[in-house]
Amino acid sequence: MLPTTRASCVSSQRPIRPRPLHPGTGKIGLIAPASAARDPDALERGVAYLQQQGYQIVRGRSAYEPLGYLSGTDDARLTELNRFLRSDDVQALFCVRGGYGSLRLLPHLDYDAARAKPKLLVGYSDITALHMALFHRAGWPGISGLMVESDFAGHDGHDQQPHPATERLFWALAEGATPDPLLGPTGEALQPEQSGTAEGVLLGGNLSMLAKLVGTPYLPPMDGAILFVEEIGEAPYRIDGLLAQLRLAGILERLSGLVFGQFTDTDPRPPTRPLGDVLAEYAAFVNGPVARGLVYGHVDEKSALPVGVRARLEVTDDDTYLLPHPEVRLAVFASGSGTTFAALADAAERGTLGPVEVALLVSDRDDAGALGRADERGIATARSRPEAGDHAARLLRLLDAHDIDFVALAGYLRKVPPPVVDAFREQMLNTHPALLPAFGGQGMYGRRVHEAALDYGVRWTGATIHLVEEDYDTGPVVLQQPVPVRPDDPPQTLAERVKQIEHRLYPEAVRLFAEGRVTVDGRRVMISGTRGA
Repeated sequence: MLPTTRASCVSSQRPIRPRPLHPGTGKIGLIAPASAARDPDALERGVAYLQQQGYQIVRGRSAYEPLGYLSGTDDARLTELNRFLRSDDVQALFCVRGGYGSLRLLPHLDYDAARAKPKLLVGYSDITALHMALFHRAGWPGISGLMVESDFAGHDGHDQQPHPATERLFWALAEGATPDPLLGPTGEALQPEQSGTAEGVLLGGNLSMLAKLVGTPYLPPMDGAILFVEEIGEAPYRIDGLLAQLRLAGILERLSGLVFGQFTDTDPRPPTRPLGDVLAEYAAFVNGPVARGLVYGHVDEKSALPVGVRARLEVTDDDTYLLPHPEVRLAVFASGSGTTFAALADAAERGTLGPVEVALLVSDRDDAGALGRADERGIATARSRPEAGDHAARLLRLLDAHDIDFVALAGYLRKVPPPVVDAFREQMLNTHPALLPAFGGQGMYGRRVHEAALDYGVRWTGATIHLVEEDYDTGPVVLQQPVPVRPDDPPQTLAERVKQIEHRLYPEAVRLFAEGRVTVDGRRVMISGTRGA
């Protein structure tokens, strides 16, 4: 068996997680960035199906005016897409269909708006170009599979819903469920092609579209990625050519794993070769596991795949599986004894922190007790001192090297550099031992806060979990809980009671973010429920 690899694919932007969809509150933007619907009635059936699931559909255009194989002029399609990239009103973008045309839009997308307002992009085939560009330039994960006209309209041409197994797998991903190993809609398992074990970012889609992106600034670096591919309507010699292009560009050798999906409507007219032989030849260039038989592509019953998330591919003689990792990788910054860090790490170990892995402990002090607590739990540690110079850049490189998605400050007595705050905007939390905005600001931490509360004679203090902004203790409040101040309280006993509340609230706040249940609108923080709740 090949050795296990732990490689990562690094886009030019740190991946960010859009909120999972929730029926009754979710709005879906309908876009046609490529070709127009072949059957307008089927498109309307697909829209009706989504509405029946509890989603409001927001149309980007009142009507499509096809321009040959395009769903409109480049300007019309671009205006529609950029409107939704800039919108606060929708949580996801569902594509009418593929066809052709997404490539023409890539240079003109508003990637800054996309980065600031992440959404779930759903589609496949030609939409592969958008998935790759938005992951690379704006950090967007997405879902590859299912489109409104061809899939949500019904699988038999007259039904009002997708194939039930396909439907179940898709909504589990879209609504944030923890995925199981990916099987086909009716339980089809992957087949082994080349043994090994790999972990990396899951990327891919239509093979032709991926090949067209080679050499452009819109294809993410594939170093350490697990790549999945499918194709339709191409003869074996053309599939050979597409895979050769990936090989000659050095992509196949840089992958940590490869998964072949469905290759449909391949023309077998002679002279030809068995497609399986072609795929096996190119699999040999991958320095890691390769699997085939993924039920994904231009077929009625298909699996939907997450794009831009970490995954594990295991190929052995006994078992072959692809498992997306839903975990948010959390870094904790701490300067002191580490009791709050321990509360977060222990919650993760108990499974009450949600889909979160505590991946890194960062401290500015060599003697911080939190470092020992992290060592005891097998959690990676790092020191980063502001006085060493270039602090922001060093922190960002450190967090990127550990694939960190989210940061929690836990008794960290340094001001986080503005570039780091900006990079983790709405993805960095802190805790404060009072009911902010009371007793906050520079110099207000620990015992000083409790002494101030007692000096002012307040009847209530408490604990606050808040988002981090550039200034001390000014970020929007996520959770708060009051604690009564007793007449005979010394600072120490008051601190102990507040600390107990902090240790309960903080894991809850991290879990809410990891589950995608938090929406930030200015200074307002809203927390949503889950499907069926």
